[in-house]
Amino acid sequence: MNLFVIACLAFLSVCGWANAQPAPESENTGANKNITRWSSGEILYQTAKDKTKRGSERWTILVHPDATRTLITYNDIFARNVIMNVVMRVSASFRPIEAYTAYWNDGGLKGAGTFRVTGNQMTAVIDGPSGHFTQQVFAPDRFSLLTHPLAPDGWHGGTYDKKVGGAQHIGMLNIDAISTPGQPVLASVFEQTWELLGEEKISVPAGTFPTEHYRANDFDVWVTGPDRVLVKYLWPQADREYLLVDYKTGP
Repeated sequence: MNLFVIACLAFLSVCGWANAQPAPESENTGANKNITRWSSGEILYQTAKDKTKRGSERWTILVHPDATRTLITYNDIFARNVIMNVVMRVSASFRPIEAYTAYWNDGGLKGAGTFRVTGNQMTAVIDGPSGHFTQQVFAPDRFSLLTHPLAPDGWHGGTYDKKVGGAQHIGMLNIDAISTPGQPVLASVFEQTWELLGEEKISVPAGTFPTEHYRANDFDVWVTGPDRVLVKYLWPQADREYLLVDYKTGP
């Protein structure tokens, strides 16, 4: 068999293979079916008294067809040489499902971890300069995950029972993000006390919003909408103020 015949057979074989392949599916040209609504924005970090800028935080919230929510944040706290990257997903009732966190302090990686909640147990896998760790922690029915960006702080009161009202205890799993860099990114248990003080319309650089005003331990938060977007956070004892300076939303 000469080379010409071999080449012809090879060409016909390739043509036959190509013709046997299914036609590619047409791509979606509309909205992404995995997102029922979204919002994004930026939070300014500054001192409360003299308004000295300390950093900022970009965030995006995606709400999915199963009513879970995903929050993606990037923090640049230049005043403390801190960067935090967090992705967290919660249930329709704001109970944490899973999270990924990565923290940088003083020019070096502090550590990164994945945290997953199954029933009443949170399992963490953590890596960083201090080594490789696994951790299992009890997760109460009503709890929140403190990852330290500000946008998720609007979610901590998501399990607050407005029908009961008053001061309510909410279990917290605190991830070690900004302490001594040599310490691993482990979770510890504590409680916060949240109380709904009322509904208020407040103005911040991003606009004017109807909000719910909560007192939580020694700080106040103002959140808006069904996704509890953080509009303002005031922590007088630490001379800290956090304001929503940019906000977008869509279906």
